[in-house]
Formats: sequence, structure tokens, C-alpha cells
Amino acid sequence: MSDDFSDNDGGDFVDGGDFGGSGHESDSGGGGFWDTSSGGDSFTEESSTSRFSRLGSSITQMLVGMLLIPCSFFLLIWNKGVTVHRAQDLAQGSDRIITKRFTTETQRHKEEKNQK
Repeated sequence: MSDDFSDNDGGDFVDGGDFGGSGHESDSGGGGFWDTSSGGDSFTEESSTSRFSRLGSSITQMLVGMLLIPCSFFLLIWNKGVTVHRAQDLAQGSDRIITKRFTTETQRHKEEKNQK
């Protein structure tokens, strides 16, 4: 028997066993269970963030949120004021239009009476 196909206790090595190798310990790519050459290289990158960094980030986000609340109330009140003024202007403008039309019709009616 050849030394390449034997294990340490002198028994025969059977090709195509549980791990599916070629029976040789070489990098020739036997296509077995441990073969990683077909899928390409893969790696895992681990990063860590310190507790103080996470705490600082949380505090910053809380402060931004607390700043946005008063800003939103300011914008809401400002928008309400603009809406009220626009409604008043539209109401005043519509009164002028109705008044103008009413006076024109009244004047026509008076002119028609005077002509008869």
C-alpha cells in the first residue's frame, strides 16, 4: 500500500469519505467539503464602538430632538398666523366684490326707473 492513502493506524484510506477529499493533502482543489476555492475568498470584519461614543451619540440625538420640538411649535404658530391673515384678506376682498356688484345692479335698476 502507498503511504499517501493510509492513515496513522495502518488502515486503508477510502477516497470519497465523509469529508469528500481526494485523499491527498494538497492545495490542488479536490472539490470536497473543505474546498473554498470555488466560492471565492470571504471574510468577516468586526468593528466595535466604545460605550462613551454610543453615549455621546445618544445625547446628541436627544438634544437635536429637543431642539426640533420648539422649532416645530414656532413653525406651526407662524403658519396659523399666515392662514388667519390670508382668510381675513380673502373675506375683505370678497366683501368688496359683492359690494361692487350690488352697487352696480342697484345703479342699473335706478337708471331703468328714471328712464321710464
